[in-house]
Amino acid sequence: MASEGELACRLHDWVTNEMHFYPQGSHASIPKPEQLKLLCRGPCAPIWQWVIKHVRSTETVKTVTGNLALKNKSSSPQYRVNYGVGGEQFEETKCALLERRAALSGEVTTTLRDVGHFEHEVERITAEVTETENKYQQLKMSINTSRRKAALLTAYCARSADVTAQYGEYVKVINTRVQDIKQRAQKTLETEEFYSREVTQDEKEEEEQTSALETASAKHVRESCELIGQFLQDMLSGTFANDKSLINKHKEPLWQKVEHVCGTFSADQVMTGLLTYTSDTTSRLRTLTARVDIRRDAQALRFRYDGGEMKDLANQPSLYRSVHQLLQERNKEHFLSFIQCQKSQNDARNLEQSVAMVKSRIDKKLEKVFAQKAADLKLARTLADTEIEVDGHKAALHSLSTECESLKELVDRSARHRQELFTKYHRIQEFQEITDAKQGVIQVLVKQNMNAQSRLDQQLAEIGGYLERSFVSQPSHLTTTSGKLRDSVQREVDSFANLALPYIMFSQIDSALKTAVMDLSIHQLSPVHIRPALQTVLELLNFKTFQAPDALLCHCVRLKEEIGEVLRRLERESQHTRHRNMSGEEDVVTQIRDTCERARESDKRQITQMLPMLQQKVAKTTVALDNCNKTRDAANAWWREPGQSCVPWVKVDDRTLQQYMDQWTVLPRNYLLVYLLLEYHYEEDWNVCCISLFLNIYS
Repeated sequence: MASEGELACRLHDWVTNEMHFYPQGSHASIPKPEQLKLLCRGPCAPIWQWVIKHVRSTETVKTVTGNLALKNKSSSPQYRVNYGVGGEQFEETKCALLERRAALSGEVTTTLRDVGHFEHEVERITAEVTETENKYQQLKMSINTSRRKAALLTAYCARSADVTAQYGEYVKVINTRVQDIKQRAQKTLETEEFYSREVTQDEKEEEEQTSALETASAKHVRESCELIGQFLQDMLSGTFANDKSLINKHKEPLWQKVEHVCGTFSADQVMTGLLTYTSDTTSRLRTLTARVDIRRDAQALRFRYDGGEMKDLANQPSLYRSVHQLLQERNKEHFLSFIQCQKSQNDARNLEQSVAMVKSRIDKKLEKVFAQKAADLKLARTLADTEIEVDGHKAALHSLSTECESLKELVDRSARHRQELFTKYHRIQEFQEITDAKQGVIQVLVKQNMNAQSRLDQQLAEIGGYLERSFVSQPSHLTTTSGKLRDSVQREVDSFANLALPYIMFSQIDSALKTAVMDLSIHQLSPVHIRPALQTVLELLNFKTFQAPDALLCHCVRLKEEIGEVLRRLERESQHTRHRNMSGEEDVVTQIRDTCERARESDKRQITQMLPMLQQKVAKTTVALDNCNKTRDAANAWWREPGQSCVPWVKVDDRTLQQYMDQWTVLPRNYLLVYLLLEYHYEEDWNVCCISLFLNIYS
């Protein structure tokens, strides 16, 4: 069955295209499919489907009838054989046909009865299949619900197991921390470990102030702070080049180091170590800055100009000392690498022993599981060995990748260091050329300024004589000029105080011409107090000061258009007024007001006339519905007792039982539809048309 929307669209097409419906009122319009959905609900839907399918307009019927008549006229005449009334052959044929007709009638009756039984069986089987399908769907839904619950329960159990494992890990970590805290609390000052501090060349002068021994906590805190400082220095120098993965990779060991220090030592020890390291670093920085003396370094410079070259006579660093420092650094690196190698070998040996123990445990478990299956035991051992070997290769690959990346970083660092050395070397080589060029410039300036003092004295004497001669020759002119200049500064200051400075401030940004600073402002209309004329114009235009200056032109254009529109309306209205005055007509507003009053009175009058009629129709419809309900009850009672044994060919007043049932089914729907239409849409002409059409169809 079609949906309400589709049936409404079909009904709309049938009304407009087939029945050629046009609205009768001047303000009425053809209803839309959304409005016709009210007629296509409930029991009215089959009626409208039958109407749309079978009812056609008069023009369509005439066209179809004419086409059929034309087809009959244009077809060739049929060949017919006329038999004589008294012929024996005709009588024999007629008897045979009648016998054949009787036999066929019996067969048709039997077939119809069999078809009826078959339809009944099909309906019964269909009902059973439908019931079975419903039961199947219910069982399927219950099974799906059970499966969903089982899946949720499994996921919840897995989650609970994970949470339990996490809590177990938390308990282990907390117990470890508690044991560490207890051990730290049990340690005394005598059992605390001390380490010797490495003193660099810059710190040798501070050996008397700085202790050569440090505690384990201070040592680990100092190492952590140095690692963090080196990481921050690399960040500032751009070593990582905004590579987040590389930054996270370098931050991970720092966090591990900090967590190890915080977990191994108490808060007091960590705070003491931080204070000690801060104090040492501060004193070292203070000593280093105190050592910087530019004047002393400049005085220590000693150069000699010999043979066209500048030679440095300052004390050169001791070559023996530099080589000794390099050897010490290399020995230290070699020793640390040896210690790391031995540590790695010990770790590898421990891991090999652990792997051997794991293999033995796996073999024992496999022997227990596959005790009676030698082939499966062999395959399981091969699989376990292969998995262990693959894991080992993966770990080796990871270690090799890490080492390769560290070596790449070392190579890059060495390349950068080498490039810096080459740059410094080239700068040193270019320093001699720059020195020679500057020395030439200095010599030229010295030659030019050798007699500068004598020339300066001569020029001063000449200028003084000129001024003396000028003042003595024109005393009256000087007096007059000086009198005019009296209080001129005060007057100019007062003038500048009253002048808006943005008008006289200029800039030469990106141009050789002077540009006023006022023109460089983003909001050139602010401040408006500088230009009162502009403020007056903006107030008259109703343009707000906070709006953008770019919108001023659009605002003016819009005002111009509005003024033009108002002028056109006034001109048109004045023309209408002159025309009405010349013809003696009334004002349009008065006519419209009178028309509205008449329309309102007409609506009230129509409502007063229609309401009693509608109430009468509703009362009649209610009575008809009661009669239909009584008739339906009587028909149901008659069908339950004697009517159910009737057969289709039994007729009463030339009508079968099915025809009576169809008539009784249609009549209540007819009255119900008329009642709904009268009750819901009694004010529209379209509803009246639908009611009349429906009554004509089913009259």
